[in-house]
Amino acid sequence: MNNRLIITDSPFEENLDKKVSVFFWNKGLKKKKEIDILDYIEKNSKKFRERYTSFIHRVKNKKIRVRLKNLTLKDYLTVNNFDSFNYSTINEKCNWAKSFYINEIIKCYAVDDIINKFKPSLVEIKLKRKNKTIKILESILKKYKLKYKLIPSIKKESSILNRIFIKKIFKAIIRYFILIIKNYKFLNNRSKKWFSLKSDLLFLSYINDEDIKNIKAGSNTSSYWGNISRYFNSKQKISWIYFGTAGENFLDKINLQNLIFKKNKKKNEMHISFYDFLTFKNIFLSIYIWLKIIFRLQKIKNIDQIFFDDQFKINNMSHLKSDFISSFYSLDMIHNILIHLTIDRILSKINKQKKCFYLFERAPWEQSLLKYLRKYNHGQIFAVGHSTISLWDMRYSYKAHSKINEQNENPDFFIANSKDMKNKIINLNNKNKVILAEALRYSYIKKIKIKKNNMDIKNFKLLVILDINLKTSLKQIRIIEKLINDFKNINIVIKTHPTSNIEKILTKKIRKMCTSKSLKNLFNDCNAVLTSNITSANFEAAHLQLPIFCYDEPESFNLSPILDKKIINFFNNYLDLKKLILKRNFPKYKINSKNFVFNLNRKNKMWQKIIRYN
Repeated sequence: MNNRLIITDSPFEENLDKKVSVFFWNKGLKKKKEIDILDYIEKNSKKFRERYTSFIHRVKNKKIRVRLKNLTLKDYLTVNNFDSFNYSTINEKCNWAKSFYINEIIKCYAVDDIINKFKPSLVEIKLKRKNKTIKILESILKKYKLKYKLIPSIKKESSILNRIFIKKIFKAIIRYFILIIKNYKFLNNRSKKWFSLKSDLLFLSYINDEDIKNIKAGSNTSSYWGNISRYFNSKQKISWIYFGTAGENFLDKINLQNLIFKKNKKKNEMHISFYDFLTFKNIFLSIYIWLKIIFRLQKIKNIDQIFFDDQFKINNMSHLKSDFISSFYSLDMIHNILIHLTIDRILSKINKQKKCFYLFERAPWEQSLLKYLRKYNHGQIFAVGHSTISLWDMRYSYKAHSKINEQNENPDFFIANSKDMKNKIINLNNKNKVILAEALRYSYIKKIKIKKNNMDIKNFKLLVILDINLKTSLKQIRIIEKLINDFKNINIVIKTHPTSNIEKILTKKIRKMCTSKSLKNLFNDCNAVLTSNITSANFEAAHLQLPIFCYDEPESFNLSPILDKKIINFFNNYLDLKKLILKRNFPKYKINSKNFVFNLNRKNKMWQKIIRYN
């Protein structure tokens, strides 16, 4: 039995004895005897992923009493067939872009597990700027009736119901109507022409900067679907609907209509923006539904208790409060309602589709799509895995509950672009529903010829691929700046994320290193790649057998789609990276063809079979 347990996010200098255990909140701090909490979690990844997912499932189905009615939170917040909880940030569980508190809550679950295992008599918690986290940890310590020290001590927070939301509500409505006024001329602009095509196949897609460049250049190539159009037969009629760039604010999407309409060159294909289907009726109805949801929220008196984990006796409200507010009291929720209503309108009017294909990301709107495709008796539904899936992307952690795997919440088929993705989807769903098809998005890899790895530091060319998250990208930049100072002759090229505006805040020196070239033009001209851990570029570089330096965020889980340390050189800070570069004797590795390669075939025979035959 250890008498003393220390949890800290700072370097620990005290001499340890056998009666003291030290757990570091972040990576990269331990020396010998200490333990990283994140390492502890990743060794028990399945247990902790399911623990959090189970908690959210229980929240959704928690009973609340309002006006003598005993309803689940999910049912109570469903208005006009719109399941607002499904569209919430809390339910989406996007822990790398939208909800950064998920990782903190899972760490708290790990502390609960550690205390139960080590059974200390005294716990010391020393965390900087972690007031909300410390509050959760204190509830755990009280549960075990342990002696403890908190450094710093926590401040009391007011109840969520005591906050004034009137300002947020009016702000959201005003922004919404300003948007509509600016773009009213586009409403319901070309939908009649699109409906008249009487199509057989329906594709729903995002559109990004690369696609926009292709459209302007007169090319029909898609960054998500490659040259899929060449595999349609002449008798098939295909409808395309485009959202804006994934993760982009809807304020910037609506003006894409005119550009997308330029793609309509083939008689058997019709391309259109999702926002061409907006109507004034649905615009005002979305406001009405939203206000009704807000009204219902205000009637819940025990909102704090909703986020109390009854199984583990932990109250997670201090962290989930901000996600709760941003989910419901914002323009995003009005936009989500509008998406839901518009999907209903589209699928009720369109010709019965034989097949529907959409990009699988576990985004909330996908549930609306599945619901109305089935309601209006459309044909087979295919969820297309267009990129990679990370073990620690919490959006995909949903196997624990049978209700989540009901037929109406799943497509008929999942399409995987690699054996690695297929295995991960099988772990989440029924293996009989997973089809291994070609990676259309990465077909360019077949044409790339990698030059011989030159580890001479004088002629070393490093490709830096920045993250979608601005905070992580800035950390990468700080590391690069130190690298430039220490290695004067190193040649660095920086590829920014297509949805990022980071170049505006970079120094002139760094900005000169940035390029707008596509990755397929950059991979064949570098000796090694430096990435963040979330990007699918890890998988691409590994496929090409390039040396990879991957920045593993010290405060977060390793979100890389490849966790094999034999393939990727992970680092937490600049000093670790410097050591790796100075070695220059990177091991030559062979990718396991059963896992870490995209499924590539020049003729895309599997896709032809899926598209052309019943």
